[in-house]
Amino acid sequence: MNGLYRRPPRSEAALVSPWMLGRAGGLGALDEQPLGAGERRIGPRERIDAFGLYVLLASRIGPDRALAAADRWGGDEWIVLERDGVTCSRVTVRSRTGPGVAVLADAAERWAAAMPPGTASTSVADRRVALTGCSDGSAAGPAPAGADAVEEFLWWRNFLFAEIGFSQPESVARCAADRTARDPVLLPFSSSSTGAADADVAALWARVDVLSEECGGDVP
Repeated sequence: MNGLYRRPPRSEAALVSPWMLGRAGGLGALDEQPLGAGERRIGPRERIDAFGLYVLLASRIGPDRALAAADRWGGDEWIVLERDGVTCSRVTVRSRTGPGVAVLADAAERWAAAMPPGTASTSVADRRVALTGCSDGSAAGPAPAGADAVEEFLWWRNFLFAEIGFSQPESVARCAADRTARDPVLLPFSSSSTGAADADVAALWARVDVLSEECGGDVP
């Protein structure tokens, strides 16, 4: 653990996906991405990172699909550009794996569809998915998902991963935590578990045991 102080993580990947702690050293900024015809970059190249991607997507498509996409984050480039006199923001995200591209692309397309008509677009090239949002001078409208719900879902899934991981292999903990966090019957525990009755808490962990076993865990 002391090594984290001497060599701090270079990305927020482990904040979103805790199993990436100590494995994300090579992740971060992408090489400069090409601009389209008529586009001009404004200002420096930045990075939104894994947590920023999660918040960006979750504000429009909800935390469930957003977290599935952010779990695949493998680096990004964030720029502001001008196109035909309109200011746009573009985030280009690299998937850590080939199969992850489809998850990222699906989330990006849903994000663009949830934005005001004509203001957002997406593209896919190799293992990179680009999200571009442009301002037409009109209000963007309220985001469907509030910040509290977005942060709560991430905390709940990662809390479950840590708890299950005490007794199960990492792959089982990831699988069971994902399934538990997304279970509509168990979802209320993410916000009310501190005041839940003992019987309800016992039922929750009994269900976690079932899901862990279905994910390949060795449950007594």
